[in-house]
Formats: sequence, C-alpha cells, structure tokens
Amino acid sequence: MQLTEEYLDQKLEELKEFHLIDADLYPSLDLYMDQVTTFMEQHLDPMRRNEEDKGLTKTMINNYAKSTLLPAPEKKKYTKEHLMLLMMIFYMKNVLSMTDIQSALEPLIGESFEARRTGTDTESLEKIYRKITEGTAEIGATVAEDAKKIRNRVSSLFPEDPELAETAFLQLFSYDMFLRKALIERMIDDRLEEQKEQKAKEAEARAAAKAEAKASAREAKLASKEAIREAKQAVKAAAQSPSSSSSLR
Repeated sequence: MQLTEEYLDQKLEELKEFHLIDADLYPSLDLYMDQVTTFMEQHLDPMRRNEEDKGLTKTMINNYAKSTLLPAPEKKKYTKEHLMLLMMIFYMKNVLSMTDIQSALEPLIGESFEARRTGTDTESLEKIYRKITEGTAEIGATVAEDAKKIRNRVSSLFPEDPELAETAFLQLFSYDMFLRKALIERMIDDRLEEQKEQKAKEAEARAAAKAEAKASAREAKLASKEAIREAKQAVKAAAQSPSSSSSLR
C-alpha cells in the first residue's frame, strides 16, 4: 500500500457507502425482530470490515430495549421510528459508550419517543432523522477534504519514505478523531452537569415548598389553638360577669 492520491481517492469513494439509511427506504409497516435484523443487515452490509462482522444483532437490540436506550416494541413489532433510532445508535456505538449515547439521544428517547413518533406537540423523529441525514453528506465531504490535506502534509514531511508517510497519516487522522471524540464527550459531560444542577434545583424547590407547607400547617394549627383558647376564655369571662350572675337569679 502506498498513500498515493489515487489510492486515497479510491478509499474515499468506498466510504460513500457509509451513510445513514435514506428515510424513504424504511418500511411503513411495523416489523418483527427477525425482519428488523434482516433489514438492517441488508443496508449495513457495505460497512462491514470483515465478513463475520455483525451490524446489529438481536442481542444488541434487546439490550438497548432493556436499558431504555431503545423504546420497547409495540406488541413485539418495531416501527420505522424504532429503526431510525437504531441507525443512529449504530453509528454512535462505534465512538461512544452506551451511557454517553443514552445522554446524547435523551431528547429522542424515553417519554419523548412516543410524542416524536407521532409528531404531537413537537417535531417528529422522522423529520429530525431526515435533517440529520442531510447533514451527513456535508460531513462526508469534510472528511474527504481533511484526508487529502493530511495526505499532502505527510507526503511533504516524508517525501523519501512512503511507509513513514502512511504511518504519519494514520497518526494524524487518529489524533483528529481523538479530538472530535473528546469534544463530543465534553459536551455530553456538560449536558449531564446541567441536568444534575437542574435536578438539584428542583429538589431544593420541592424541599422548600414542603418546608413552607409544614410551616403553614404549623402556623394554622397554632392559630386554631389560639382561637380555641380565646373562645374558652371568652366563655369563661362571660360566665363570671355580674350580668350573667343576675340573670341566673
């Protein structure tokens, strides 16, 4: 292998197969698990590195559902929105941990999934998926451009040693990926921190409301006792007054 311009163009051409499944290709009918894995394998086949590689297995999908990363199927059937979410998970799982994916996809999963699936009072998951798919085309072009820039750079650094140029290319591109992954992880950490702070504020507000309710109840109880005490005193005073005594005679 030599890192020639023709070689790199060939590899970049192969990468054009690495894209999100077009939204129009998803079936309108709900699918059972076997149908889901068959559909995904057909479309993920070009992305396999080795023949034995599996894109999305039944075990993976079941684990996603158990962890609430993927909403549970309806009567053992998966909607096209389930499949779109699976497609997004597939790409992210090669870069991020399941915990990070759960945080990254939070606006689309959990209680939000059904609302986004039906598009009630919010932007539908399908519309979101279509917009993301459009964005991937630009990303692919950016990767190709960056790869060519790095290739030209290492070729100038090691003009007499193609093997070292290839090694430098792999190192620099790995560093590029490292930085991108680090950016994603730090954004996720910030989101988690914001959620933590929000939960703390909500817990503090609930505690304050509970304390205020207790204080109000205590004040009401004291006021009631005071009213009863004053009423008793008034009755006692009335009974002991001269007018009360003369009326009794």
